[in-house]
Amino acid sequence: MSKISVLCSAAVILAASGASAQMARQNQPTAPNPCACLEQGMGLPKDKKCYPPAYNAPANISVSCGWDVDIFASFLYWFVGEDGLNVVAVRPAVSPSILPGVTAFQDQTWKPGFQVGFGFDTGYDNWIGWVEYTWMHQSTDDTLIAPNTPSGAAGAWTNPDTVIPFYLVNGAPTANLVTSTWKMHLDMVDAFFSRPYYQGTQLTISPYAGLRALWIRQTSTGRAPSLSERISINTNSWGIGPAAGVEGHWLLGMGFRFEGNATGALLYTQYTKLGWSFAQPSLGKVTADNSDLNTVRAMAQLGVGLGWGSYIYCQSYYIDFSARYDFNYFWSQNMMHYYVTTLLGANPTAGDLYMHGLTLSGSFSF
Repeated sequence: MSKISVLCSAAVILAASGASAQMARQNQPTAPNPCACLEQGMGLPKDKKCYPPAYNAPANISVSCGWDVDIFASFLYWFVGEDGLNVVAVRPAVSPSILPGVTAFQDQTWKPGFQVGFGFDTGYDNWIGWVEYTWMHQSTDDTLIAPNTPSGAAGAWTNPDTVIPFYLVNGAPTANLVTSTWKMHLDMVDAFFSRPYYQGTQLTISPYAGLRALWIRQTSTGRAPSLSERISINTNSWGIGPAAGVEGHWLLGMGFRFEGNATGALLYTQYTKLGWSFAQPSLGKVTADNSDLNTVRAMAQLGVGLGWGSYIYCQSYYIDFSARYDFNYFWSQNMMHYYVTTLLGANPTAGDLYMHGLTLSGSFSF
């Protein structure tokens, strides 16, 4: 037999034995595996057998069956404040007028709010998306009684330098009691996409980006009951623009984690209403209105906290709870002060709006 015939016979035998082995493997029964090889989002096995090296293993929560949809809600208890809400001031009624006086500021305090939203798995390379709505509406009231002046003379509320929103007639001492109200209504909608991944076996990173829409309505009112005077300022605005951030989870074990996040946004903003009105019986009512002021506004968010989550029913569902302290900063949102100082011919300034406080969240994935 020639060498060529021997080689051909050997190739045929090897091919036949390979096909027979493959058929044997296919016919072998496989052990039932009702659960996934790991619980995504809860830490990678140290041997890393599930993923090849240098691959950013996905860390999004993934249930074993169902729609991969997440619904969540948060209770907010935030302090709501704003720069430039000085209401009235008291000055000495005697010379020299440069003696120091006292300025009264609008009361600013803690208020409740909420967030609700839903998330979903896009089905593409473990990318996820979510939509979230934030509601924070608040109102605070003050009753301000004028103190005595530093010289000991009886005090009365007055306008010190025509640079504050609420001032009384002619800038002269007129009333020892003034009431004020500040209302701030904020509604915000976020739409984000992200691909969470492991950065090590017990640290997950979730960079995200998307769009943010924001509506803010503010009204500030001051009254001098003894003179039947009332001054009101209000602004309405909406904004939309890109937002991006990152969230990190340091997995501590047994479902617990330390978490932190940071978000920044730059919004095209239009003030659709800038209004001012003054009413006094002897003078009647005077109003001034402007609209369609277009600008750009920035905002930032930071938060740190603790959380706990767990798969249930063999990874069919996932529940999660967290407590976080959040900081929110909205640059140049006190356009009430800006508008009035512009009307009075003073140097226009717009104070910043800020909120910070506790965020308690819960979610359910199915």
